[in-house]
Amino acid sequence: MKILYDHQAFTIQEYGGISRYYFELALHFQNIPDADLSSSLLFSNNEYIKGNGVISSWPFFKNLKFQKKIEVMQLINSVKSKIDYKLNDFDIFHPTYYDPYYVTSKIKQPIVITFHDLIHEKFKRYDRKTLADKKKVLGRADKIIAISQNSKNDLIEYYSIPENRIDVIYLASDFTSNTNDLMNSSNNENYILYVGGRNHYKNFTFFVKAIASLLVDNSNLYLYCVGGDTFKKDEYKLLKDLHIEAKVKFYTGTDTNLQVYYSNALAFFFPSQYEGFGIPLLEAMGCGCPIGASETSSFPEIAGDAALYFDPYCAESIFSVAERLVAEPIMRAELARKGLLRSQHFSWQETVRKTYNLYKSLL
Repeated sequence: MKILYDHQAFTIQEYGGISRYYFELALHFQNIPDADLSSSLLFSNNEYIKGNGVISSWPFFKNLKFQKKIEVMQLINSVKSKIDYKLNDFDIFHPTYYDPYYVTSKIKQPIVITFHDLIHEKFKRYDRKTLADKKKVLGRADKIIAISQNSKNDLIEYYSIPENRIDVIYLASDFTSNTNDLMNSSNNENYILYVGGRNHYKNFTFFVKAIASLLVDNSNLYLYCVGGDTFKKDEYKLLKDLHIEAKVKFYTGTDTNLQVYYSNALAFFFPSQYEGFGIPLLEAMGCGCPIGASETSSFPEIAGDAALYFDPYCAESIFSVAERLVAEPIMRAELARKGLLRSQHFSWQETVRKTYNLYKSLL
């Protein structure tokens, strides 16, 4: 069985959940004897595929910044993807994002699309091109993979797609608590953890306002923000206005570093208003990190009883959960135990097995 991925996820992202998903699929498909997976990728600066031989590409001016760099790379790679698609040397085509360049083609091989979430539909309706493209590719797909039951329900409700065209296949994480490499903080700080982007629907500003007094009242409690962009001017101003500029710290690093941050945190907080899945939940559970999360979208489906939930629109609800997680070590230990158990239900091997069976059912 020949499977073709196109360039899109690895062009757009250096890091990120979507490109990580396709990298993990490609990596684990190497263990399936009758699966021959290839990608129509020419240039990429994606960190997951760099130098590992799973998906081949050339770096694209990696250390040089210039305007429209991604757009130029995307233009070149899209030509390669269109050529590879028209060559028709595949059994299954699985495009990695929503460019509809193939939808009018008469090629008959099955097409699979992975639907992640309704972020654009809920929060980025100004991006009309992506919304239009998304509708086209979902309509053309023979099968759609939804990454959670919540995403499947969203897909049915918003796009009226028949249920029998959608298979739920969960994502996974390989994160574990690395007790041999725990961070040695010179200040011996206690901290709660926030991971990833902080833009609008991620609800970071509201979350920080809700817990500000907790940070002020606990002299040895900090908020660590790991990943995403560095703090912007308005974020610095917010922290200063709340008198917590010295209590909120920003860090970047590798996946190994991130696992250490999870493993040492009092708790991980995920205050997002909406997610199609929520990979950080799996990362935290795998590292034995207690979780405080929004009681919305896919979160309860993924974290189950391994989290304390709050209303992401209610400051009192967020504060109450944060206060409990900081003050109650016995409860943190119980949540950590439940998280480790629950994390065992999610594996890339199982994700790939179900994806392979889906591909095979279309042949």
